Amino acid sequence: MRGDPGALGREVLQTLGRKSVIALPIRHDGATIGALSLAIRRPRELLPEEEAFCQTICGYLSNQLNSTLQYQQMKERLERQNHLQADYEAVFSESVDDIAIIDAEGRICQINTAFAESLGVTPQTLVGTALADLIHPDDRVYALCAVRGLAPGAAVRDLYCRVASGGRTLQLACNLKRMQNRGILMIARDVTRQRDSAAAEHEEKTEQI
Repeated sequence: MRGDPGALGREVLQTLGRKSVIALPIRHDGATIGALSLAIRRPRELLPEEEAFCQTICGYLSNQLNSTLQYQQMKERLERQNHLQADYEAVFSESVDDIAIIDAEGRICQINTAFAESLGVTPQTLVGTALADLIHPDDRVYALCAVRGLAPGAAVRDLYCRVASGGRTLQLACNLKRMQNRGILMIARDVTRQRDSAAAEHEEKTEQI
């Protein structure tokens, strides 16, 4: 198509000694992603064979531009993912809450330092351990039924259970969320002292009665 080339275009025409500017759209999948501008000597449209040649050039440029755009978009997505991953790792490792990721087979695939230290072991010690093996036998059926009943995206709040490892037994209040990959995000609070205090207080009142 041909139109007013604007002040810059007119300057280019005058410098090159051309008469008009023709812009051919560069399209990909029905969308215009660029334009090929031609400065020609004559004040008329392209000849059919000239237009056919230019359309061939536009087709080549379309593929090149689309590849460049896709590469740039992929690069930006990867950069965003890397930033998010770095933020996730920082939150996961530095959080004072007990956090673990349980895979679809029910095994711990990631656990933060705070959780492992509260159990008296290192994170590497617990990776690959079945969650069921950590839960106290008296709480195991109840806890596992709640975990296995979670649908993708569903969550359970304040699931109380006892876990044991490294010679320590903790009473935890757990928040569980089933992720889309069928794994489970587990965020827990150690409520051992509160529960023990409540139990002792209850026992004392019972004895008084």
